Amino acid sequence: MTQTKIEEIAMIMAKSQASTQKLISACQLRAAQNLEAQCDADRQKSVNEMEASKIIAERSVQQSANFIRPCTLHRPLLIQDDDQWIATYGDLTSYGPTPETAYQEFDRLWVGKDEL
Repeated sequence: MTQTKIEEIAMIMAKSQASTQKLISACQLRAAQNLEAQCDADRQKSVNEMEASKIIAERSVQQSANFIRPCTLHRPLLIQDDDQWIATYGDLTSYGPTPETAYQEFDRLWVGKDEL
């Protein structure tokens, strides 16, 4: 084999190694980018899950609080009279422009009642 042929083969091998190294570097860069993107997605997923858990917990607390409201426990009769609502239970009567406000007033009056 001539010196020129050996130099050609060496040059081809050097180019091949450089191409291989470029490909490896590109793959490593892509893998790092994918890993970073996956980490970002995982962080966002965790944030979303925490927010969802917080909302669920808040709703559970609200629903639990609704179960112990006097208007929920005693179910006063709700009547619409023209532009107002009346919630009545025994001798306790409350009024409001909406059913909810009548219930809120009922709860307020019930808590103030002496005979619990």
